[in-house]
Amino acid sequence: MIMIGIVFIFAFTMEKTKVGRYMYAIGGSIHASFLSGIKVNLYRIFGLMISGGLAAFTGCILASRLGSGQPTAGDSYLMDAIAAAYIGMTTIKTSRPNIIGTLIGVLFIGVIENGLVLIGVSYFFQYIAKGVIIILAVALSSRGSMVVEK
Repeated sequence: MIMIGIVFIFAFTMEKTKVGRYMYAIGGSIHASFLSGIKVNLYRIFGLMISGGLAAFTGCILASRLGSGQPTAGDSYLMDAIAAAYIGMTTIKTSRPNIIGTLIGVLFIGVIENGLVLIGVSYFFQYIAKGVIIILAVALSSRGSMVVEK
């Protein structure tokens, strides 16, 4: 429930508010955003503060699940996060990261990972499967951006 609430709050913020539009503009081109009058440093610091707050919240949840705080506890989630973002870009076909697409990517990666565990696939082959998924998602998202540019 917490994740769904956070997703909808940030999806609304990024798509419907001035702050979200400025964030997308800064992500597209810092120099062009600065020249158009956006306070780039202010919004970059704001974005880093939000990211740090969410990372701290997630770290607290992970530490409570593990029963202790370990600095390398979240390393295994990095590949999943990258795959989810690229899958989200390809499913909604925006060729840019977005919140709802990333949620779809997270759900897809979760289903794939749980399916591989249930059928008894080795841990190392699960990484290979995730790598193939990332390669396909990057190829499809770059192909989509080439079509948009033409």
